[in-house]
Amino acid sequence: MITLFNNERFVWRITFFLILLVGLFTRMFMLGAFSHPVFDEVYYATFTAQYISGTAFIDAHPPIARFIFFVLGILGGADGSEQFIAPDIPFADFPYLFLRFGSALAGVFLIGALMLFAREVTGSYRVGILAGFLALFDNFLLVQSRYILAEPFLLLFGVLGLWAFYRKNREPLQGRQWYLWFFFSSSMLGLAIGVKASAAVFLILPWFVFYLYDRRPRYRFLIALFFLFLIPFSVVFVSTYAHFALLNPEGPVLHAFYNPDDPGGNSIPFFVALRAKHLPERYGPHWGLFLQRFAETSVTTVIAGGSHLDRAFGFHDAASPWYSWMFMEKPILFVHEGGEGISETVTLIGNPVVWWGGLFALFAVFVRRVDRKQFVFLDMMILGFVFNLFLASLPTRELFIYLYLPSLIFLIVISATALEYLSSIRSRVALSLMILVVFGFLWFSPVSYGFPLSHKQVRSILWFDSWSPIQVVDDLTK
Repeated sequence: MITLFNNERFVWRITFFLILLVGLFTRMFMLGAFSHPVFDEVYYATFTAQYISGTAFIDAHPPIARFIFFVLGILGGADGSEQFIAPDIPFADFPYLFLRFGSALAGVFLIGALMLFAREVTGSYRVGILAGFLALFDNFLLVQSRYILAEPFLLLFGVLGLWAFYRKNREPLQGRQWYLWFFFSSSMLGLAIGVKASAAVFLILPWFVFYLYDRRPRYRFLIALFFLFLIPFSVVFVSTYAHFALLNPEGPVLHAFYNPDDPGGNSIPFFVALRAKHLPERYGPHWGLFLQRFAETSVTTVIAGGSHLDRAFGFHDAASPWYSWMFMEKPILFVHEGGEGISETVTLIGNPVVWWGGLFALFAVFVRRVDRKQFVFLDMMILGFVFNLFLASLPTRELFIYLYLPSLIFLIVISATALEYLSSIRSRVALSLMILVVFGFLWFSPVSYGFPLSHKQVRSILWFDSWSPIQVVDDLTK
């Protein structure tokens, strides 16, 4: 038995499944706590019903996540008659638990994928375990994985794509297995971009590594063009075709903010360059119409970045500038309901030990990298962290803190590496930091799950006014 636990691979496998087991519990606990749409669930639940009924609609993102919820909705028995135009409308018979279960499962698999990715990048089982530990006990990833939202799938596919991209290097260069791993990687990266275009950072990093860093493969440009452009593009293209094929082209086209009680609710602003109906005198082939729709959709939703929503619907209370995300200046309030001094509050907030501690780790690793040429293998993680913020800063539309998530993934790998290095020279300090991570997770858990709390308790958990619901701050300052 002692020999088994001295075997690093055996410990890795046992710990891997233990972390996933705990992750399954934390993601599934109180999954049905709120029987009405929470935050953007109102859109994804409605999209699911519209797919089932065949009602055409417009959304600002590619369709992969919506397809997943569509399948889960069918499995759960949804009939397509539901329309959730406001968060206070109950789900009733809509199988929301099936859809939330899918997101939660993606959140669990994300932890495992991140462990594999960290292990592959650093070559250390211990770093992989620590990365899983940090992801497991981050409240932001927890909350994001418990509702009908797209981000868990974006991160899962993106991390799997990067893991497979690094994993292929174990195989003989340009051998059969090498190409198979590359194909799997490019397919996953295509799925990630098929969830949201903000996953582009996951695709750009392999381009940078393969084309600029690794000069060994023959026909490097052609290989990169095929695996890092054509395959991901094909995944998005086919999914977009399936999106149009599922919907009724003869019926009305609804946008994500449709309200049947609003006379203008079924209209689209003139500055949105996407025609809802095509009425030419002569019709060309069906595939030509699809290509036109695909091009129009790409221009308005990917290149424009949804910037028309700012002008059409005003500034969102949850929006925040990109440079504030890493400091967690403005979390997002998901739920705040109750009365007489007791409320159930869910806030999309991270574990400060993971987030702020990660910034210290990033600084320390960067200094060591420049000064002593250590941690060279983390160059791509640092680049990914910075490049995601750069991409997020480009659109003119409203920005939300969940766009920081790809940077957080890279930061966790950097933090796990720094923590593993610290454990080799200051084991007690490293252990203390791990205990602090668990403590931070438990401290914010009441507002991650929505436990009934007094306003005073909510205010004590959420330290700053910018973190607390306005109602709580107002009640306590009267």
